[in-house]
Amino acid sequence: MYSEFDSPGYRRSRNAYSWHCMLDYFVSILVSDVYLFKLLSYTGLSDGNIGLIASLGTFSSFFQLASIWLVRRIRNVKKWVITFCLSYQLILISLYFLPFLPFALPVRTVFAFMGVLLAYFFSGAISTILFQWANSYVDPHQRAVFSAEKEMRSLLGGMIFTFLLGMVMDRFELAGKLVSSFVLTICLGLFISSMSFIALMNIDGNWQPKAGASRGSALGPMFKALARNRPFLHVVVLQIFWTCAQCMTVGFLGSYKSKELMYSIGAIQIFNILGNAFRFVLSKPLGKFADHTSYSKCIEFGLCIAAAGFLAAVLASPYNRWLIIVFTLLSSISQAALSSNLFNIMYDVVPPEHFVQASAIRNCVGGVFGFLASLAGSRVLTYVQDHGNAFLGFPVYGQQLLAAASFLLCIGTALYVHKFLLKKRQMVSG
Repeated sequence: MYSEFDSPGYRRSRNAYSWHCMLDYFVSILVSDVYLFKLLSYTGLSDGNIGLIASLGTFSSFFQLASIWLVRRIRNVKKWVITFCLSYQLILISLYFLPFLPFALPVRTVFAFMGVLLAYFFSGAISTILFQWANSYVDPHQRAVFSAEKEMRSLLGGMIFTFLLGMVMDRFELAGKLVSSFVLTICLGLFISSMSFIALMNIDGNWQPKAGASRGSALGPMFKALARNRPFLHVVVLQIFWTCAQCMTVGFLGSYKSKELMYSIGAIQIFNILGNAFRFVLSKPLGKFADHTSYSKCIEFGLCIAAAGFLAAVLASPYNRWLIIVFTLLSSISQAALSSNLFNIMYDVVPPEHFVQASAIRNCVGGVFGFLASLAGSRVLTYVQDHGNAFLGFPVYGQQLLAAASFLLCIGTALYVHKFLLKKRQMVSG
């Protein structure tokens, strides 16, 4: 039976949104993992500071509170989304100018921190609005499958992108011209950002927020309703635990892979490509599983896989460094179950008119706790390194200790989801 979701405009909008997500993913790759480590270590930053900067993306969730204000006031959603998305991308790309700035290390460090924070302000302030706008063109009964297919496009493109970029940067580094690769990255980033702009322009711009998020609506009743909404509060707790598990460890593994485990950029990206290949294959089956059962059941599965991955990272050392490959593979598989469903589960617990505000509050709270976890991780890493890679007299790398904490958090979160959020089916409204 024909529906408005089959119309050419809706199909074009869904396709354009998928392309934008892939291109936006490319930009995030440029400032993540070993690429960020190479850039910032060349600039002179310490491992601890690099780990903190890598974790600022989750702290940016605090900026999602701005969407509560924005969604009630903006008239042209499309214009604001494009402006904020391009600002985010261009600021991140500009980080590759850091090695060329004629400033002392403390000033460069401040530039790095402030640049990343400003970029993630633009990303955080608009992300939930973009998500609800773009998903308004998706059949509610096929959200998880669409999310999986969108993610598969990003993963396939990301595998090719990371492989080529990793090979190129390795060639430059071996030739002693790593700084030249930064110039190439700037040019590449600007091209990607221009393609992202074209994709966003092709999404229909006639969507408006639901009535409950309109200009004249009162915030007080909405906050009271959310405070009394037990399922929503359980999702907030889930977000806190999972974000802490991620931030406690992941931001500090880039230096560990490169320094202690002595893997090259190209090798690390091959591992990431293998992980993304597994994620690619499993995304759609897990999307169907979530649509036919529940988002929470798929999330529980993903948390168990993530816990196994962190356990592999605990055991990874220079003597059995291959275990970091196991971590990468399991982490990617877990993301196939977690990434989209952590967003989609909000449709289960809040009405459409509160979706943007509730998502912003949830992500903000989770992000603040996640950043605190990254601060704690930085302290632990510095302490262990200052004591000759030992803790309480036992030889251990700081990253192994942090991975152990993340393992325990994942197990605890999976048990929490099983007890409080497991359900047989989800809502499809909104």
